[in-house]
Amino acid sequence: MPVDCPFSIVEYGRVSIARIYFEEIAPTYNQRLEGIYWSWFRHRELRQVETFIDSLQENEKLLDAGCGTGFYGKYFEKSKSLQVSYLDISPSMLGQIDSPRKYCEAVEVFALQDRFQTILCFGVLEFCENPQKAIENCLKHLLPQGALYLIIPRKGFTGKVYQSYHRRHGVTVSTVSKSQLDMLVQSAGGGIEKIEKLFPFNFLVKVHRG
Repeated sequence: MPVDCPFSIVEYGRVSIARIYFEEIAPTYNQRLEGIYWSWFRHRELRQVETFIDSLQENEKLLDAGCGTGFYGKYFEKSKSLQVSYLDISPSMLGQIDSPRKYCEAVEVFALQDRFQTILCFGVLEFCENPQKAIENCLKHLLPQGALYLIIPRKGFTGKVYQSYHRRHGVTVSTVSKSQLDMLVQSAGGGIEKIEKLFPFNFLVKVHRG
């Protein structure tokens, strides 16, 4: 069942459009991911992500910010015995997650009492009206020695293909170069600790507080 989600403060611009889009695809989203191509793609991505995230400790608090139906949060909750909280703009996506810690809000503006050792923000910033504000807000919710992990599409041919796909659905997404990403993170008060290319068109990034 969809979670209760009053959206008075996030009904603007690209966030509003993205919410409508993800609400529309939510009923069949997991089914799509179980298809041959998307299942192969997602598990290839997972292997690299799991190697990249090298600091998870049992029982630590993790926030899956922009979680969709919770693929990564549910995986690490089970495999690493973490206390995972889930945040997304789509109540129908959140409704497919069995957890008491679910929050329906935009990454730019959410405000939680908890602070987290690890925050995942995967495939989110490209939909944000203000990605710098989204990064700033995530960094505010980190514990002092915590880490923010990003997946964000990079500029290039495959990035343009990704943009074209979403454009056909009326959704605008952004891509970044490495230098643009570095400036974005610095402007948000953070620093890039490490970065890798993630097949086929993303950057995978570890960010610490400045």
